[in-house]
Amino acid sequence: SRGEHLTARRLWELAGKSPAVERQATIEMAQLFAEKELRLLAYPMLKEAQAKAPQVRALAQAAADRAEQLGLKEEAFARNEALYAADRGDLRLLRWFSGYFDERHDAEQALLWRERLLKLAPASAADIAAKARFLEGLGRIAEARAALEAALIVSPENTYLIERLADLEHVHGDTPRAIELWRRSLAIRPQNPDLMRYLEFLSPEAEGFEKAYAEDALALVAAYPPTPEAGETAEALLDLTVWKVFANGLSSQFQQTVLRVYTDSGVKAQRRVAIRYAPGVEEVRLLKARILRPDGTVLENYVEDEQDLSQGYSIYYDARAKVIDFPQLQPGDAMEVQYRIDDIGASNLYADYFGALRLVQGYLPIRKRRLAVALPKTRTLYYNAPRLIPSPAITEKGEDVEYDWRAENVPKVKSEPAMPPLIEVADYLHVSTFKDWQAMGEWYWNLVKDQFIAKESLKRTIRELVKGAADDAERIRRVYEWVVLNTRYVGLEFGIHSYKPYQVNDVFERKFGDCKDKATLMIVMLKEAGVRADLAIVRTSNIGAMEPSPPSLAMFNHAIAYLPDYDLWLDGTAEFSGVFELPYQDRRGQAMLVSDAGVRFTTVPTSAPAANVYRQRATIALGDGVDARLENVVEVRGTRASQFRSHFQDPKERKERLEKLINADHPGATLEKFAFEPLDDLSRAVRFEFASTLPAYIRQDNSNFAARATVDHVDLGKQFAALSKREHPVEIDKLQTLESTATFELGKKWTLVDPPEPLTLREDFADFAMTVAQEGDRLVVATVLTFKQNRIPLERYDAFRRFCEDVTRAYNQEIRLARAD
Repeated sequence: SRGEHLTARRLWELAGKSPAVERQATIEMAQLFAEKELRLLAYPMLKEAQAKAPQVRALAQAAADRAEQLGLKEEAFARNEALYAADRGDLRLLRWFSGYFDERHDAEQALLWRERLLKLAPASAADIAAKARFLEGLGRIAEARAALEAALIVSPENTYLIERLADLEHVHGDTPRAIELWRRSLAIRPQNPDLMRYLEFLSPEAEGFEKAYAEDALALVAAYPPTPEAGETAEALLDLTVWKVFANGLSSQFQQTVLRVYTDSGVKAQRRVAIRYAPGVEEVRLLKARILRPDGTVLENYVEDEQDLSQGYSIYYDARAKVIDFPQLQPGDAMEVQYRIDDIGASNLYADYFGALRLVQGYLPIRKRRLAVALPKTRTLYYNAPRLIPSPAITEKGEDVEYDWRAENVPKVKSEPAMPPLIEVADYLHVSTFKDWQAMGEWYWNLVKDQFIAKESLKRTIRELVKGAADDAERIRRVYEWVVLNTRYVGLEFGIHSYKPYQVNDVFERKFGDCKDKATLMIVMLKEAGVRADLAIVRTSNIGAMEPSPPSLAMFNHAIAYLPDYDLWLDGTAEFSGVFELPYQDRRGQAMLVSDAGVRFTTVPTSAPAANVYRQRATIALGDGVDARLENVVEVRGTRASQFRSHFQDPKERKERLEKLINADHPGATLEKFAFEPLDDLSRAVRFEFASTLPAYIRQDNSNFAARATVDHVDLGKQFAALSKREHPVEIDKLQTLESTATFELGKKWTLVDPPEPLTLREDFADFAMTVAQEGDRLVVATVLTFKQNRIPLERYDAFRRFCEDVTRAYNQEIRLARAD
């Protein structure tokens, strides 16, 4: 590789210099050879160098290490023995000799060397455990036990030593004592799934916390006989979620779901269960997965798979799903799934913070819904008030306090087109150990503040980047475009980095990162350029707004930058968006602004329709027959511009993609020519033009002729107002203006019989205008449609539906024509 080539070249240049430098070069060259599986070359090189300089300890030690790598154990022993004779305080050698004799099953010598080590160095847990193992091997069980117990007096919460003592007791017949010790270890470090399972094997009565909550699925099936409502495909008999929070801040989640399916479509929709988790910090443990047939038959036949979820737009990326599939599920069957998700690690990466968010409702009716949180009495839990279960039952259970929310016959949420995000129409539970935004913001800033410290190399790049900029606007544009164009969006959010950005210098040097990393880099660069910027942790609008209390990290899924002096929001992941083209998902998002100045919870403002414009100027020339020629000039500004830059980024694919776009409105159209203005300048609007032949554009009905009066195929009724009645508001994600001017050139072969009717509509939620003008043998039809509200409330739906129907009819009008001859 390039790095190895440079290393070898540097070592070659060092050779022949001073003896000390040359010796170091020899050691490094030997290391390089060893790494490249060239150990046979490395060892002779070191032997020769050591023979020339026998007094140099580093060469002798390197030669001994290489001898061991080659399996020359006795030669390695002799070399290390000579090294030890020269320095009897070398702790590394004492540990080596102990291991050497351990491999040869000489417990007495292994113990002797380990005890020499322990006399010279502070006792480590590994050394104490090794000493105890050697004593055990010599049959000195009481001494082994005493060594471990003495170490535990000094380090009573060292789970490694506790478990080694438990192993000793178990092997030598005192299983009750071993179980007591293993339980003690679990109390300190609950997230040790292997030990949990082993304890359950040894002591079935010591089952997990979930056993106190799990319900009998067979009894549920009997208690709730099938009573499907008309059109119902499935229902949940039980949806149970329990979180257990331990004293060290780690937590476990237990889930039990029992569903009954009624139809083939219900089977198709419900047969696969995806259990989402974060590998490395969580472990999934499947407890039950079975089908319960109406005749009482129980089938434990399922297929288990893993799915990578680390794709998409997210603040955290270390996500996978364990997928459980029931291929034998049939209409009328019930299915049960039980699983646990356990935090793994010695402690909570986020200190003692705990937060969780879970829907109370979904798209299926639920007979029994239960959510519970058990946490130590020393902790306070804050929570919202779900509409269906406003208050939990609170009970003290030993050292814990349990919060228990229960409901029966929870209605389903009706799915509708263009509805708001589910969390805005469904009931949900949100819990957190943070009392207010100030507490959470201060905690989060202390977690991330050191990531914003820039090295001189980064500062130098920033100074060069903004050199000569006339004002802050130009500095902001340069920094923003540098970040979005020079750093790739790659999610590396594992463990603590699910919510903590990597150090800004690492992001700068490797030129990639996730949303937090890019936001951090942009903030540091802007501040170095003299522009204040804060970190904004965001809940994007496409997943829905929540009540602002309680505060927790469970709310958020994105991170961007905020410039308070200019009220400007910048998304470092929006690689095809300009400075003022914030993605629509960020707009209306909820945000926690954090900096050294404090914390603030706010909402990202929406953008005005005038800032988001799709404009086209089309000329349709009618020919002698029924075909027409379309020439169109398109300009896109604002939020939608990024979609066009991304879609047409590759010049090799532009023709094919543009032709597909035209054919969506004009089937059979052929693209004759096209041209795009440069798409890599994010400060410019997207502009392109094209010419196309439109076959059979003029429709003939006997002796009558007609052609579409617009080049747009718009059906607002189908898109937003297909239902006569709704249960939810209408969601319009983008406020924008659509402008279209179509100039029809009738030529000498056609005359106008009947033009389309003009129309003007003005509502609080939208405006529409269609104007029609005849200029000689030309007919100009212009339309302007402006959406002014993101959400249409239910009380305005009838008016909105009429508006959509009227606008759709206007767009679909025809021009009545006759042949001039």
